[in-house]
Amino acid sequence: MRHISFRSRSLAGLGLILSAHAAAMPAHGADVLDPIIVTTATRTAVTADETLAPVTIITREDIERTPAVDVADLLNTHANIDVARNGGFGQPVSTFIRGANSSHTLVLVDGVRINPGTIGLAALQNIDPAHVERIEVVRGPRSALYGSDAIGGGINVITREPPEGGRWEASAGAGNHGARSGRASVGGAQGPWRGGVSVSHFEADGYPVVSDAETDHGHRNTSFNAHAGVDLGAWDVDLNHWQAEGRTEYWSFGDLSQDFLDRVTALTGRYGTHGPSSGRLRVTYHRSRIDQNDENFLGDLDHAHTTRTGVEWQHDHAIAPNQLLTLGIGWEREEVNALSFGTRIDERNHVRSGFVQHDLEAGPHRVIGALRVTDHDAFGSRTTGNLDYGYRLSSRWRLTAGAGTAYRAPDNTDRFGFGGNPDLRPETSRSVEAGVRFQPAPGTRWRAVVFENRIRDLIIFDGTRMENVERARITGLEVSVDHRAGPWRSRAELLWQTPRNETRDERLPRRARERAAFTLAYDQGRSDYQAQVVAVGGRKDSSFSDETLSGYGLLNLSAGHRLSGIWMLRGTVENLLDRDYETAAGYPARGRFVMLTLSAGGGL
Repeated sequence: MRHISFRSRSLAGLGLILSAHAAAMPAHGADVLDPIIVTTATRTAVTADETLAPVTIITREDIERTPAVDVADLLNTHANIDVARNGGFGQPVSTFIRGANSSHTLVLVDGVRINPGTIGLAALQNIDPAHVERIEVVRGPRSALYGSDAIGGGINVITREPPEGGRWEASAGAGNHGARSGRASVGGAQGPWRGGVSVSHFEADGYPVVSDAETDHGHRNTSFNAHAGVDLGAWDVDLNHWQAEGRTEYWSFGDLSQDFLDRVTALTGRYGTHGPSSGRLRVTYHRSRIDQNDENFLGDLDHAHTTRTGVEWQHDHAIAPNQLLTLGIGWEREEVNALSFGTRIDERNHVRSGFVQHDLEAGPHRVIGALRVTDHDAFGSRTTGNLDYGYRLSSRWRLTAGAGTAYRAPDNTDRFGFGGNPDLRPETSRSVEAGVRFQPAPGTRWRAVVFENRIRDLIIFDGTRMENVERARITGLEVSVDHRAGPWRSRAELLWQTPRNETRDERLPRRARERAAFTLAYDQGRSDYQAQVVAVGGRKDSSFSDETLSGYGLLNLSAGHRLSGIWMLRGTVENLLDRDYETAAGYPARGRFVMLTLSAGGGL
């Protein structure tokens, strides 16, 4: 295999090059980075610039210009998120935010938790970017607002709503590895009513997902997204539904396949949207199913099913123009039914929670504090909190600091699967950070954050059963630069971290010590071009072996051209240099992947 080794010196050099590039770009005083409204960091609508917690935003423009076939591909183009994939299209992925375990990442679709109640890893590989409006990644603990899992951070995938006014869109694409895609959508509004629907299909013949396999392993995914709403005056009501369904082939001592279904439905009623007090009442439903199509050696067809229903109420009250008080309560019921190699799981859990958040701004100071109490059937009551502080030195400089606690309730596989332990305690963490933000010009932003996260009661398999025996300490530095000048836009991100298992005195597996990402885009209106560079350092593959995964570098390209008023042609290339690399030992990543897509859209 051809490998590239990246070390801290090379990434630091890359950072200097990117900084020089941003400084060398022509300055245009009228060019500004558009304000983006985010909701995940505080559960209230604020601009990304005003959010004290570090947030990464992947916009619709970013999505369209990235050669990604799922959300995991999109995340991997950013330096502050580690992504490990077991092979090719549709294979399971793990995401690591700030060096925490993959099970310490909370994943939401339109604010609804999709982490299953079995293995805890959300199926990001099943989310088609065609249905995504933007992705908000909050780095750092957020259990104070969302409860379990958000030790490293949270990922909120926000689906596309119908465009204002009547409009239709359609696209079709094809690429190597037998890849083909298609999408059609329509949306509109009439009086107080609005709605739209979108359907997409992606399919690939694939390639051998493990080094020892000789046959290709394919994947297909049919996704559906629908929104409907009505303005009733005092209330505004929305019904959202997203689902993905398909089949993935893989290899495990032979060629196998499994069917999957992921579904999220939410009915939301909002009130008081134009007054000092506002809120929402929401009913949610999540369904995750994995069904094996081939019998195991016991003659069983394994499966893993999670059904989760919930009700939540949130109320925001502006105490004064510079103070916002947020209150919330929630109830959730989770049902899990699974069978894995003769071990059956059939569990039901109820979770009740309440939280309060106070957002205060006084002169150059801003303080956001949140506290949550979560009552879980199996683990009793847990209290978590966050405190974020910002101080504006001037119109260009801002200092930030934050501290928080978080926890993760063991999933049902930890407790009742093979080697399960019903007496497991939740994993807990304490995190601190400090940062600086600098805006030398309207079109340029610099950000840097140092952080430390200490995790206790890490759950491991000790050879006979699952136990809370380990501790971890993760320290790091995140740096990012965004710059816009005329038709040019660039973004550079750097991450240095030391994710260590303190109990074993070793680095946590599959987390790089250094990562870098750079994007350069040029948009002249009718045509646009983009280049991305991703560099990842070496990582240890597993706590159970000494194998090390070599560092790698990727070059991705995208070019789009508007053929006419409604037609758009786009070509994307992932891994242009066709580098061989792995993010999990024995599972080769995709080589060069080329897609050509023709799309059209217009008014009804």
